[in-house]
Amino acid sequence: MRSLELRVPPDVVALVVVGVMWVLSRLGAVIPLEPFLRYLLGMAFVLAGLAVVFAAREAFARNNTSWGPLSPSHASTLVTDGIYSVSRNPMYLGTWLFLVGVGVMMGSYFSAIGSLLYNVYVDRFQIAPEERALATKFREDFEWYCHKVRRWV
Repeated sequence: MRSLELRVPPDVVALVVVGVMWVLSRLGAVIPLEPFLRYLLGMAFVLAGLAVVFAAREAFARNNTSWGPLSPSHASTLVTDGIYSVSRNPMYLGTWLFLVGVGVMMGSYFSAIGSLLYNVYVDRFQIAPEERALATKFREDFEWYCHKVRRWV
């Protein structure tokens, strides 16, 4: 099953998941909130997710290293400061928060399944191979980092 590892950019996966969420949202199970409150809550998640993603990308830029999700072995520095001192995977965490917000705005409990699908896919086909590559490249530093900072939050 390694054939899918590091093959599909996580942003593309997120776009596909949004489509799946839209289809699932048409099945019913409406979230019992007024539409305005639903959009407000959803937008709060979307904005929080975008803030986390931008903070993660800024940390990579500040450390002058590659953030390309398909080639983690090209990283020149192990980024452990800023948002990376709280989560080892803030870009994926931020995207997940974004997807949760989109799901809430779609108004169906079923759309939440999409954000779970994203987590399962990214954890297996993106994060696991990234961590193997970083462990090979940064050895003890990465092991220390894994003990200090949790994978998600």
